[in-house]
Amino acid sequence: MTGLVSGEYILKVGLNVTEGITNSVLGQASSWYSSYRYALDYYSGDTPRQRDAKPFKLEDGEDLPSQNLTIPITKLHSVAGDLVEEKTGRAINKGTVSLQYADDNSELTKAEVTPDESGFHFTFVPEGEYVLKVTAASDVKHEEIANPPGTMPPTHTKDTTLRTYTGGDPQPLIVHGDMEGINLPVTLVPAGVKAAIAPQD
Repeated sequence: MTGLVSGEYILKVGLNVTEGITNSVLGQASSWYSSYRYALDYYSGDTPRQRDAKPFKLEDGEDLPSQNLTIPITKLHSVAGDLVEEKTGRAINKGTVSLQYADDNSELTKAEVTPDESGFHFTFVPEGEYVLKVTAASDVKHEEIANPPGTMPPTHTKDTTLRTYTGGDPQPLIVHGDMEGINLPVTLVPAGVKAAIAPQD
């Protein structure tokens, strides 16, 4: 980074996971699509929390070539589970799961539950104490619809909301290793009543 004025700074690095899909015809790649899967930020001082970041000072004309930031991959863990209807235990196929710090409810990251992939999956979670919060849960009908001939991509998807749900109290979570099979119960919203939908970033 060049051209910075004197002042106090922190470094921020984004660890991002995306999914890429290539369509090909007769061995020739014709299109490329990517979609967000997961993201985690790290700050100078090797911490995922901005409040714990270690700032550094830069004076006019000064070069700082050794501002390294280490992401401890071996101490980041996978956390996965499902949204389930409280009364029946049936899996719900859409919603947002927020992973928040237990001490102040600030959000570390979030994961989306979609009809294309069962459940939620946090790929890299630092060890610590958290709560899981569910918003915008719903059952949707997922349809693959053909596009006009000769267009790319050849199909598109359409989701139709069938039922909506509200999440319960945030569920405590202590992460010290990989965790799977977590069930987050949601409650069906009666017909004619609107569920609260969290604002999208």
